[in-house]
Amino acid sequence: MRNNKTLKIVAVLMMIVIFTVFSFSSCSKDLPKEKNVKQTSMTKPAKNKKWFWVPKKDAKTDEVKSVPLMVTEVQSGSKAEKIIKEKMAKSIYQYSEAETGLKWVIVEYKIDLRNIATTSQGKPISVLVKAQGKKGKPLKFAGRDYVPQIFDLSDKLSSGDMGIGYVAFKAPKDSDVVLIFGDKQNYVPYGYCKL
Repeated sequence: MRNNKTLKIVAVLMMIVIFTVFSFSSCSKDLPKEKNVKQTSMTKPAKNKKWFWVPKKDAKTDEVKSVPLMVTEVQSGSKAEKIIKEKMAKSIYQYSEAETGLKWVIVEYKIDLRNIATTSQGKPISVLVKAQGKKGKPLKFAGRDYVPQIFDLSDKLSSGDMGIGYVAFKAPKDSDVVLIFGDKQNYVPYGYCKL
């Protein structure tokens, strides 16, 4: 009887160890290796599913640090509209139809915030995002320069975590869009990604 109890305890402990090792190894696969994170520029933006550096301000030190970010998914048109309607229903933003010649785009990204301190008020961390055309040129719509309004539809991003964020905007149809990620700074370059 005593041997059965000992065997059960050993089996349970082994399961816990196996689960912990498996969980840790599967989580660590999501973490970027520094050598795989690239510096981008206006003329050499990253592509989807590639890690790149983004400047993010640390709330405690006010220092701007480079953190890894990767655009994981881009949806546009009717697929994007469905997701945006659902996310805007839970946010401060109100959905509106895309004007003729424009389309809704939603971008999902993953960001590594393990080295960023939380804000003093404990508020969620936000990532600043802007949209432009290729090589720093403005997007064009109806013969004019067009600057899309960016809607941050992220769930709570917090320090010390790998976070998933979402931004949505209306873009001119058939345009090449480059997103610029990061806080304003003097010495840490922005992160660029071509959609």
